[in-house]
Amino acid sequence: MTKQIIAKFYAQAWVNDYAIDVDPEGETEWNVTDDIIALGKEAALNIKDNRDESDNLRYSEKAPQWVKEWRGPFYITVENSIGDYFGENLITDHDAMIAIHSLLDVRHWNAETLDQIAEIVRYAGFEIRDIPDGDM
Repeated sequence: MTKQIIAKFYAQAWVNDYAIDVDPEGETEWNVTDDIIALGKEAALNIKDNRDESDNLRYSEKAPQWVKEWRGPFYITVENSIGDYFGENLITDHDAMIAIHSLLDVRHWNAETLDQIAEIVRYAGFEIRDIPDGDM
């Protein structure tokens, strides 16, 4: 079977000012391999889930029509599928944060500065990349 990059759409609705997942109106996964390959490997590996670059995949040619027309909140996951395609071992930001929080709880560590957080991240075995302004 040929390797593919698959995007997954999560439909949401606003409830008391919170976006919550709701039942989809149809198929939620589609092949975005051509869209991602067109970006090049480096740009593709920088795509993060639930960000503009992944959310824009809802307009890809192969996306279900209901996804293209969805008016409510949503998010799209594709990051792990891209990593699998290119043979890169990626961990999502969300998974990394869960691992780091778990490590902090188990070790009873308290991190108050970015340097302390970086030390914990390295201890957990994660690579530290540049963080764009406004993400912290």
